[in-house]
Amino acid sequence: LSVFLTGALLTILLGFTNNSYLSWAIGVATLALFVYLVVIDSDFEKRRKKVGVLIKINEEALKRRSGDWKQFVDTGSEFSNHSHPFSGDLDLFGHGSLFQWTSVARTFLGRKRLAAMLSEPLKEIDSITQRQEAILELSKKLVWRQRFQAEAESVKEKAKNIEALSAWSHIQYGFYELTWVKGLVYLLPLTTAVLLVGSIFLKSIPSFLPITGIFLQILLLRVKKNEHKEALDTIYPYKKTLATYEQLLMLLEEEGFQAEALDKLKASLETDSGQKASRQIHKLGKIVDGISNRMNAMYLILDVLLLWDFHLMIALEKWKVETGHLMVHWIEVIAEIEALNSLSVIAYDHSTWCLPRFEKSGGVVSQELGHPLLGNGRKSNPLILQQASTLLITGSNMSGKSTLLRTVGINLVLAYTGTVVCAKSFSCGMMDIFTCMRVQDDLEQSISSFYAELLRIKQMVSLSKEKANVFFLLDEVFKGTNSEDRHQGAKILIGQLNRQGATGLVSTHDLELGAMEAATQGLVKNFHFRETYEDNQIHFDYVLRPGISTTKNAMYLIKMAGIDVD
Repeated sequence: LSVFLTGALLTILLGFTNNSYLSWAIGVATLALFVYLVVIDSDFEKRRKKVGVLIKINEEALKRRSGDWKQFVDTGSEFSNHSHPFSGDLDLFGHGSLFQWTSVARTFLGRKRLAAMLSEPLKEIDSITQRQEAILELSKKLVWRQRFQAEAESVKEKAKNIEALSAWSHIQYGFYELTWVKGLVYLLPLTTAVLLVGSIFLKSIPSFLPITGIFLQILLLRVKKNEHKEALDTIYPYKKTLATYEQLLMLLEEEGFQAEALDKLKASLETDSGQKASRQIHKLGKIVDGISNRMNAMYLILDVLLLWDFHLMIALEKWKVETGHLMVHWIEVIAEIEALNSLSVIAYDHSTWCLPRFEKSGGVVSQELGHPLLGNGRKSNPLILQQASTLLITGSNMSGKSTLLRTVGINLVLAYTGTVVCAKSFSCGMMDIFTCMRVQDDLEQSISSFYAELLRIKQMVSLSKEKANVFFLLDEVFKGTNSEDRHQGAKILIGQLNRQGATGLVSTHDLELGAMEAATQGLVKNFHFRETYEDNQIHFDYVLRPGISTTKNAMYLIKMAGIDVD
């Protein structure tokens, strides 16, 4: 601004000295310099914002490593489903969840795709292996991943927005593809303009002719007004989003990939005629820029004289015919990359964790297995669980039984998504996970917590009948009934699950269930956690040991709660 004011002042002063050439030269130079500085300043501001976004991304990465990630805004809570076979019990979504910990997805479809990867495990070893390759490759592309995330930060669309965009891309108005319509849209305004100019300078051209032409153009606009409004107003709100998609697609197109899954995604970013996806989205963005002119007060005059709405509709329909059927797929490719980037964050941040191996048989074998969300304070344990067998976990309150079950479950989820697991070594079979841990009553359906648990267990048993490789996690099974019925029910349930080929872990306070190890010839194996007391303080080491628990702490904890115990 100071440059412009100084130049303007010099131009005015020189104007009074009869040195008009110098005055004009300074004026033009000042204007050119002013425009140049405005452009430079705008470019600098854009770069400043991008640097700010990258700083924020790295700050979040440090928080994720240090354990401060529970303050991240995106918890994925909208993907929670209490009727899901395992997502609720294993904390996949919501505050303190696996999704909150790992997600760097910003588009709605990217977040949705990550949620699907976590809650809908892959079933084929080959598919998991391909995804492992993709995730490991992305984990090494830190700078590229952060650039991708930074570009996506500006996208704030909701589910309904994507559905509307998808519907719009498939709706075609064939009227604007007709040859005679295209000819009319160009020739009628041209003829009207010629007649209008001619009527001004030539008396031989009557004035009613251009007036008639303008009337016909207004009539055409009036007839198609609602159609234009619906089509143009639907795409206009995506102006900024399209610019973001263009940049994301360019990043994908320009990057080289070795993993087969990533290379296939990149190869699909073209039209049938070989046009790049980013280029086609750029073309659509330019059309939307034209739509933005409809907000201008002078647009009505332009529209009447040139039938500009018709030109926009013709351009949009041409774009849809060439590209509309591919648009949603390209957005889904962006979503797939966002989800894979999120899983690659785990591999990058935890280079000492292992990539799981998959066996044809069921079961889980692991060394130094820990819970990925517990940070550096986690305790790790070895685990050997053969197919069609059960680990019976006993121990006092707060000793780590439930955490062990969730540790095994969440690492299986990570394994089936294709990323690394929190262990020194990990191998498993392809199994369907089903948990029964946090069962709640349902007042609206008049279902008690005990009956809700029965319904959940019924689903588990039915699944194990249908599929041989079910992996179950049962926490304090039948806790809503008396001790005798609980013991008999648990004993029958575990036996049935083992006979049906299911594999899993059961935590319990019922020490009498430990007799099942001998009764089943080792199909049920006993393991336990214990606590120690020092200076009237309770201590847990969270070490998994073979055998049945021999310690109790309920009365001690009751005293700690301030309740007098005789």
